[in-house]
Amino acid sequence: MAAPVAAPAESSVETAAEAPAADVEPAAAPVVEEAVAAPEVPAFTADWRIALPFSPVAGKLTTVAEVTGDVPDWLVPGLQILAVNGTAVDTIDDIPGLLRQSQDPGPAPGLTATLSTSADAGAAPVDHEIELPVVHTVALRSGAEFVTRWTNGAWQTEVAALPAAYVGEMRVGDIVVGHVSSDTRMDSPNAMKDVLEAEISAGATTTTLAVQQGGEMWVMAFPLPE
Repeated sequence: MAAPVAAPAESSVETAAEAPAADVEPAAAPVVEEAVAAPEVPAFTADWRIALPFSPVAGKLTTVAEVTGDVPDWLVPGLQILAVNGTAVDTIDDIPGLLRQSQDPGPAPGLTATLSTSADAGAAPVDHEIELPVVHTVALRSGAEFVTRWTNGAWQTEVAALPAAYVGEMRVGDIVVGHVSSDTRMDSPNAMKDVLEAEISAGATTTTLAVQQGGEMWVMAFPLPE
């Protein structure tokens, strides 16, 4: 006679289907970092400034310390400069900025300004007109810089700075006479700016310049910013 089969005991374990769902926190959304574009630096900048032929005495900022170049007889050390074009100055170094705000030299080699001066403390001011020279600058992103100024009756462009990594033949102080491929002479205040603008816009990586160095003329290739 077969042995009886015991009835299955009730399970104390809930099936997966019967078990309550566990609380599950939703997965955090991935953080997407937006790329920030680096500011673009122009290949070169062109500007102009006034080159004062006099400088202030330390501690007496409106008193002329020394004069340089060809200046009028009334402009002497010890002279006090009180105003430029009717605007009072706190220091002689204010003069270029004040003139820049109100005047544009265009192609002229200088700006005419009226300086109110006094030779002695407390004396009535005297107005004098003077033409102050303008210097045009072209600064390349690479670190090279060229300055153009009126010299001996003509515009002259000089190498003012060269990149630290430059290994060519050009030297600071060289005079850039012309641009070879376009047969352009550097005989205007904006000639260097115009040449570089045309070359860089065309995608050139070098330009060829006629340069006066040590009294001799040379043709030199010069690298341009990419």
